[in-house]
Amino acid sequence: MNFYEQQKKNLLKTTLLVILMFAIVTVAGIGLDYAFGTGFLITGVLIVITLIQTVVSLSSGAGIVLKSVNAQEVNPDTKDLEQKQLLNIIEELSLASGLPKPKIYVMNDASINAFATGSKPEKAHVCVTTGLLQHLNREETEGVLAHELAHVKNRDILLMTTVSALVGGVLLLSMIAFRGGLTLFQTGGRSRKSKDSGGIAGIAVAMLLTAGVMFLIGQISRLMTFAISRKREFLADATGAEMTRNPMGLSLALRKILNLPVITKSANSATAHLFISEPKKRSLAEKRGLLANLLSTHPPLIDRIAILEGKDSQTIERELSQT
Repeated sequence: MNFYEQQKKNLLKTTLLVILMFAIVTVAGIGLDYAFGTGFLITGVLIVITLIQTVVSLSSGAGIVLKSVNAQEVNPDTKDLEQKQLLNIIEELSLASGLPKPKIYVMNDASINAFATGSKPEKAHVCVTTGLLQHLNREETEGVLAHELAHVKNRDILLMTTVSALVGGVLLLSMIAFRGGLTLFQTGGRSRKSKDSGGIAGIAVAMLLTAGVMFLIGQISRLMTFAISRKREFLADATGAEMTRNPMGLSLALRKILNLPVITKSANSATAHLFISEPKKRSLAEKRGLLANLLSTHPPLIDRIAILEGKDSQTIERELSQT
């Protein structure tokens, strides 16, 4: 596996997707402002909403996520052998990567999964499931933890928080415009002056059109967010493999995840993109194809395994079918 080539390719794809996504939203906002003569009101409101949501998510997001999965921090003086191994691996990887050592958490869940969160490397947290501790050996655990530290190194939490906030801002603006348009229609209908009624109705139509356009842009942006998330997973795989110099560690872990079809019960739709594998929609983690890719925050596990092992996906499928 060529670590540098994989990282370069996925960085380029991510950059292009992010630029395209922001360009679409910006052009839509400016276009609506121009069409309705509102100056930069719509675009300005969208920017403000995105900034507020990003700041709020980054300042309190890590604590909320860890609390939502009932994660417990690992005591540095723990006597538990599995947890001690976890701490040792993290310390070794932190030294190798030059990253600050993150806080380590464990969540009580039978699935094999893990995630990283935190606004910057100095405030990073890595959480693994009890299922991971139970089913993975040291080599495989190292591969998973390196993948999570790669997310920290590549600032993926910051990136995904920002693009998610942008999508949230677009959809929130759409909802506000829709409700405002309906309210104005009702107000216009009760007006006794036909002149006032016509003016209000015109504004209502403009707001409803704005709502429709922003909703459509929001859905397109949501799909682009999924695409960005998938590229960052590939990038984290490559970066993590570079850290350990052992891509087979992560590959073997992904094979075990694929063979243990257990959902991560503590996860939800808001945190799904953080995990190393699709935590809820297990069928999407295993399926390959256009529709499955569009709707998933993660690439198919088979494709990830194939890249890590330097094989094609069909070969991996045949190997898995024989086990």
